[in-house]
Amino acid sequence: MSSACERSKTAPVAAGFAVEIPPLAASDGALSPEEYVVVPNHGLASKEISGPHTTINLDFTVERRRVITTVYALPPKSDPLRYSDGHKRRLGVHSSRLNDSVELKELEKLGYRALTLRIVRAKPDHRIPPAILSKVSSIQAHVVEEDRNGYTLLLRNVSSHGVVSYAISQGENMLVSDSHREPLMTPGAGRNERLGPMPGSIAIAAALLSDGSHEGDSDSAAKLKSGRIGYETQEGRALQIIDHVVGDPALDDNARITQINTELTELSNEPDDRAIRTMHAQFPDLPADVIRKDLIDAFHLARVNIWSEVYGYVHSSGEYPPPLHAPPLAEWLQRRR
Repeated sequence: MSSACERSKTAPVAAGFAVEIPPLAASDGALSPEEYVVVPNHGLASKEISGPHTTINLDFTVERRRVITTVYALPPKSDPLRYSDGHKRRLGVHSSRLNDSVELKELEKLGYRALTLRIVRAKPDHRIPPAILSKVSSIQAHVVEEDRNGYTLLLRNVSSHGVVSYAISQGENMLVSDSHREPLMTPGAGRNERLGPMPGSIAIAAALLSDGSHEGDSDSAAKLKSGRIGYETQEGRALQIIDHVVGDPALDDNARITQINTELTELSNEPDDRAIRTMHAQFPDLPADVIRKDLIDAFHLARVNIWSEVYGYVHSSGEYPPPLHAPPLAEWLQRRR
C-alpha cells in the first residue's frame, strides 16, 4: 500500500500504532509482500482486500490507546452506495492493544482463510536514519518523523526567492514537486514531503527558483525546466480542447469525457522550436538530443497528468467514500480558468 503524501508547514503529529497485514494470495496464487497500515491518532485508516466473490474493507481507528478494527463486506462496485451503512455489511469489531494478534475468523464465512493481523508500533524498532544531502543551497532538509511506511522530510526555503519546483532522489527513485503556478515555498517557508522506506541516502538534487535561476545538479534541473515547459504548453492546448468539448450542448458529461480522452491522446508530444531554444539558452552544455528527449518525455507526461486530473475530478478518485453523483465537468473547467 502506498503512503499518502503529506505536505504542510509544520511537523506532523506522530502516529503511535500500525497494523501489520500478512502476505495475501492474489488470484494467480502469488503472494503480496507484507505491508503496514499506519493508523492516525485521530481519524481513519482503511485497507481493502479483493477476493473472488467479495471485497473486504478493514477500517482502523485509535480509541483510548487501543486499535479498533472494523470488518466490512462490500457490495459490488455497481452499487453507488457500497461504502454506506446499510449497504456494506459489518462482519465484526475487534479492540486490540500493542503487540496483540487479531484473528479475523469472520472471514471464513465468506470463503476466505482467517486473516491474522498484528498491532505494532508505527515507528520501526531498528532503522538507521537516511543520510541527507542537499545539492541546493536554497533548501535545507531533515527528517521530522518516520514510521513503517517511510519518512516525513521537512524542507525549508532559506533563500530570498521562491522555490517553484524541486527534485529529490532516493536511491534510483526521483520525486519531483512542481506547483505549475504559485511557488511551492516562499522565502522562509517550509514544506513536508513523504518518502518511502527505501535504503540509501536522500538528496535534494535540484530546484528552480522564482527568479528563473536553478540550483543543484544540471541534468536534474533541466528535467525540472522541461517539465514546466511541457506542462505549460500542453495545458494551453488541453484547455482549448476541453473548453470546446464542454461547450457542445449535444454531449452529456459521459460523452464529453470520452471525447476529451480521445483528443488529448492525439496531442503531439513533439516540442516546438521555442521550447528547444529556451532549454538551450538555460542549459547550453546539455546535448541537443538530451534536451529533445527531456522535452518529449515532459510533453507526454504533462498530457497524461492533465487527463488524470480531469478524470480524477469527475470520478472523485481522491474521496472516500466516493460521492453518489459525479461533479459536472464544467465545474472543473471553471476552476482551472
